[in-house]
Amino acid sequence: RYRATDPTTNSAHDDPAAVLSRACKVDKATIEKGYREYLDDVVKGIKAKPPEKALTFSQLRDAVKKEPDNADLKARLAEAYYSRDKAEARKLAKEVLSAKPNHPLASYVLGRLTEAAGDRDEAIKVLEAGLDRNNPEPKVLRELAKMYYNSGQFDKAAEATELGRRVEPYERQWLIEQAR
Repeated sequence: RYRATDPTTNSAHDDPAAVLSRACKVDKATIEKGYREYLDDVVKGIKAKPPEKALTFSQLRDAVKKEPDNADLKARLAEAYYSRDKAEARKLAKEVLSAKPNHPLASYVLGRLTEAAGDRDEAIKVLEAGLDRNNPEPKVLRELAKMYYNSGQFDKAAEATELGRRVEPYERQWLIEQAR
């Protein structure tokens, strides 16, 4: 029996590493090393991107005027225009994509606009072009998963959802989507 005493409470409890060591017939040091490596992999996978500086619509518009070649700012402005002026959103997203063909946020905006115009197949192509499988943008994955699902491509929807769940493991929306 493997018992350890917790020095803070002076109470005995099972030592998990010792129990695993005995059950798996592997020494405790190997289990602890493997567990640390596993945790390192998990942490690498969930490190969040630094948040973008929040800008009001007018601040974003002014920032794009100052830096008209900044694709990221222009794509953020296209996203902001999505609910205000879809024609302007489309124009900005296309400008970004002409300079950076696989820009994820511009692909997201244009993909949503294309689906809203009734062309889901083209929207999927636009979103797929903006998907970097090594560093996927969750918004792109969410839209792709929805579009795949709504077009009956359930295997692809499940694949996009699983990738999203790996990118954002603590985002409950992925689990809800997987349950569908």
